[in-house]
Amino acid sequence: NKDGYDDLAASIEIRTEQDIGVETPGIIDAMVSLGDGSFQLSTTVQVGLRPRGLGVGDMTGDGIADLAVTEYGRIGIRDTGDTVTIVRGVPI
Repeated sequence: NKDGYDDLAASIEIRTEQDIGVETPGIIDAMVSLGDGSFQLSTTVQVGLRPRGLGVGDMTGDGIADLAVTEYGRIGIRDTGDTVTIVRGVPI
């Protein structure tokens, strides 16, 4: 958001014991800094299964920060393939 403060993004895998073997999408929470050490939730974005890593950069060349999300593609013994999701224009 170009306010000079570092913002924050977190990948979250939502699973419970009842979800074992269930393909549940992960989410990314993007939070903007309030400049006093605290953050406010800006947006939540649904991504692929089991998000693991995040990268920030202008991946589309439009001058707006994007997120790259790596997702681990294994459910139990079934390999669903690792993936990368690009979340364009995340407001952080």
